[in-house]
Amino acid sequence: MTNFSEIAASVAKHLSRDDARKSAIIAANPQVFYALDAGELDQMSASEAAARTLKERGVRLNTGEDGLRALELFNAGMDWGRGAARFGGQPGSWSADAADLPSDNALAKFFHDLGQT
Repeated sequence: MTNFSEIAASVAKHLSRDDARKSAIIAANPQVFYALDAGELDQMSASEAAARTLKERGVRLNTGEDGLRALELFNAGMDWGRGAARFGGQPGSWSADAADLPSDNALAKFFHDLGQT
């Protein structure tokens, strides 16, 4: 027999985690949610907040697709793209910091900074 207090504790833990995710999504994308009142935001789940954010960015979710995971992947892609712009078109490298070097890797920059190249 399941203890109802354990079920209630499990549900409360899940809801608080969902609320934390929703709050983070809203805080990171205030322009998406500015027109909603507190009641609408309260009724929205984290997955719905993620889906709304993606919709505003022009991304449509497939039926049954996890909105939270899709938003994480979308944000990772945006970060990768920003990295490419920031680092001279080389995502994940320091080529902008080491523009005078022929190589775009971190070791070349490290040794260059030590004066060993």
